[in-house]
Amino acid sequence: MPYINANGINIHYDIAGHGRPVLFIHGGFGGAESTLFPQPSVITGVLPEQAFITISYDRRNSGRSEYTPTRIRLEDLAADALGLLQALRIALDFPSAITALVLMETGAMIFERTNKVRAIDAALRIVGERRIFRLNKRSLLNPTWSKPVGPAVTAEQAAARAAHDAEFRARLRALPEDELFHYTRGLVRTYMAFSGRDISSQVHRIEPPVHIIHGTADTIVPWNKGRDLHERIAGSDLHTLPGLGHGLLLYEEGRDELRSVLDPYAID
Repeated sequence: MPYINANGINIHYDIAGHGRPVLFIHGGFGGAESTLFPQPSVITGVLPEQAFITISYDRRNSGRSEYTPTRIRLEDLAADALGLLQALRIALDFPSAITALVLMETGAMIFERTNKVRAIDAALRIVGERRIFRLNKRSLLNPTWSKPVGPAVTAEQAAARAAHDAEFRARLRALPEDELFHYTRGLVRTYMAFSGRDISSQVHRIEPPVHIIHGTADTIVPWNKGRDLHERIAGSDLHTLPGLGHGLLLYEEGRDELRSVLDPYAID
């Protein structure tokens, strides 16, 4: 498995293809599920290998990359991505490090810092992470289902998801307490980095070309957040996909749209 030290963090990554490099940054907050069930990147196979170098990686506190015990910010996650590119010498091989930016199903602020989140953060600081972990261990071992992403599933796919959930819970309960704490702390670190971060006043500095792709049926990051990004980033293009929910690369229409957007940047 390829690993590289980027921004002082041991990052797991995968590279495929030849041509212009495309860095894929996944969403989510990581934690035990992403580590116990590492999945191939949804970007795999989307772009033609003769035209693009597809780079995918696990963010810190996710999958096979390093989990860090310290508090982190969005800036740290961004520095990890830049460090990965620099370590791979992409920035040196290509004078213009970023040819275009594609923002899929995201926004300038993903979710607000609610009173509940503030209370959790305060408790972590005052009571201590280990005690809060022990008080909530039972619920951690019985996680609720997250909102589904991607297309509606068949009965067979629903059964497979249920089996996956059962296996995940079994693996979770088999973890030594220190490992469960390690993964949980990593997830909380990433969650808090996103909590309440609003960069609406800063995104206007992003220069085109910028392509914003969003599904109108997204219930996790609503479509209006993509529209807001488009309105704030002068010269950006908004690609609206009617009826598509979150997890756009799980839809063939979403994969086709990304190919169409990136095709003009391909190296012949």
